[in-house]
Amino acid sequence: MATNDTATENGIAPSEQARRDELRGEYEGFEFRVPAEGRVLVTNVSYGSEEKDEHRYVVSVSDGFVQSYTCPHHKYRQANCKHMRATSDQSAVLLAASEDR
Repeated sequence: MATNDTATENGIAPSEQARRDELRGEYEGFEFRVPAEGRVLVTNVSYGSEEKDEHRYVVSVSDGFVQSYTCPHHKYRQANCKHMRATSDQSAVLLAASEDR
């Protein structure tokens, strides 16, 4: 299947943006909280305590897999963002969000 690698509004090809998001999901700091089945609150703490509330999003989880997300990057580009990638790497978080409460 061919991919459309047309540059995004910031001039970066989608494949390059995906690679960058994957790397950022690995090295940026995240906090995870599971308030209810199927939901994970993901906070990017790399920005510091004053700004972290502005970088908190909800990831939906079903059967141990990330399904959707409230991050603008995911909503408007239909791409897996760094928050989704970071959550996918946290097996304990995925398990907790998938369990019946």
